Amino acid sequence: MKLSLLTLLGATLLATSTEALYDRNGPVVQLTAKNFNEEVMNNGHLVAVEFYAPWCGHCQRLAPAWKKAAANLGGLVKVAAIDCDEDQNKPICSQYGIQGFPTIKTFSPRADKSKKGNKSVGDYQGPREAKPIVDYLLSVQPSNVRFVKGDAADVKSKKSIALDDFLDIDNSTLPKALLFTDKATTTPLYKALSVDFQDRMLFGEVKSSVKRAVNEFGVNGFPTLIVLTPESGAITYGGKLKHDALYKFLEEHAIPAPSKKKGGNSQKSKTNAEEPIKEAAEEPFDPAVPRLTTQKDLSEHCLDKSGICVIGILPTVFKEDERSASEQADAIKVMEGIKKAEHDKNGRLSPFLFQWVESELGQDIVSKFDMSQDYPTLVAVKPNKNLYRPYVGAWSDVSIRAWLDMISNGRLPVWDYKGDPQIKAASQPARDEL
Repeated sequence: MKLSLLTLLGATLLATSTEALYDRNGPVVQLTAKNFNEEVMNNGHLVAVEFYAPWCGHCQRLAPAWKKAAANLGGLVKVAAIDCDEDQNKPICSQYGIQGFPTIKTFSPRADKSKKGNKSVGDYQGPREAKPIVDYLLSVQPSNVRFVKGDAADVKSKKSIALDDFLDIDNSTLPKALLFTDKATTTPLYKALSVDFQDRMLFGEVKSSVKRAVNEFGVNGFPTLIVLTPESGAITYGGKLKHDALYKFLEEHAIPAPSKKKGGNSQKSKTNAEEPIKEAAEEPFDPAVPRLTTQKDLSEHCLDKSGICVIGILPTVFKEDERSASEQADAIKVMEGIKKAEHDKNGRLSPFLFQWVESELGQDIVSKFDMSQDYPTLVAVKPNKNLYRPYVGAWSDVSIRAWLDMISNGRLPVWDYKGDPQIKAASQPARDEL
């Protein structure tokens, strides 16, 4: 009888300790089948998940380190846990092939934004101690920070962008954050904030060696954070360099966040949670490529914009030529596919504005920008800088997208032009004759 009482007492103590493995108000996010997608899959954050069973001794020994890692990574990386002993959670644990406890997996956002909601899943095999866990998660932390260079010639990768191009992206609607720093690498805090405000604010980083930008913004010390808004211009941050304080400051100037459904176990800052979430004023993506038929169209879709216009000169449709209609339709389909691919890749941060005009109305554009008269063809035009680059190559999705990548990365030379291009009919429309 004595043995059975001791056994019962031990079982009771074990049950008590495992029930308190993770506190609901603690730094570790508690996952269930109901909130797994919201907390793990449907966001741009890196999430580390411990799959555990409360009776598992190794899990109980890991718990203090997992809590400490979560506390140290607060606001930077989401650290979570799911109890695989709960019946409702077993399908999730089975889905990810969990065969032993504890198992730690990382869920990293994919670089390809067209696969929204999906993440790359990896296994953490390192030491089960707080410091190595923290070091590893910070090493694979995602970032939406662009490295801002003084000139296009200094742009060497897709993560870099010239200062003028950075400032031009949606300059009438999209706020921008610029961090001037003398550090060799981007801080985990700035990376995390760039993910927090994905699609709501553009994040750039300027090294102290980029003198043009430093002088242009009158920066005298490092680090200096400046937010640029369409309404208020440049605003210099003067508060503490802590996540909650920075988050509150950026929230005041970012595009309003879209409303969220009720439920979940979101770990937003208290300041942000207390404020009502407003609906984002962002237009839905339109896959159609605008057709230009008048000078007003050209001004509205290109000349009055700050981005890079991609103007397609497409075959003119002649009633007596049945092939011309299908050739034009095929060319439009290619441009629409490229526009969608660019949107899936970069969203509203894409610098490109797509449009097309029939060759009969686009002869001034063809002549002004030294374009081939073998239609369809393209030209990239930056109206606010009076720069252009005609396309030379096959009319194919792959070739044109590669050309656009080289333009956006500053790897192709561009030329100056004077005066606005015009939409007007040629006196004698050019036609191919056999």
